[in-house]
Amino acid sequence: GQSLANVEGVISSDPAVACNHHGLSETGLQQARRAAEAVCAEALSTGVDGVAIVSSDFKRAWQTAQAVHTAVIARGLSCVPASAVCAETLLRERSFGTLSGGPDSRYADVWVHDAVSAT
Repeated sequence: GQSLANVEGVISSDPAVACNHHGLSETGLQQARRAAEAVCAEALSTGVDGVAIVSSDFKRAWQTAQAVHTAVIARGLSCVPASAVCAETLLRERSFGTLSGGPDSRYADVWVHDAVSAT
């Protein structure tokens, strides 16, 4: 969903910032709730026994995963882990290095570089 970094027009990839700031905007929270309902509908329609919820520890991702967890529990679906979302730092997005904290218009510079080499 839409994050506060999206609203502010900044790149937020530094874990020291992104894990504590730049969560979801109100629009993003609504988008996360809609996505959560879609996950539940899919699980119920396909007969899935349970849903595992694993998330990056970035605040925006964590809030989205929390919305899914809340919806899954409310619908009576089995959730793993049952008590909370499982945080996994390996799911963090890539670092944008010195561009982090800068304007998101700089993403275009990264994509040009990535077209040549993603390393």
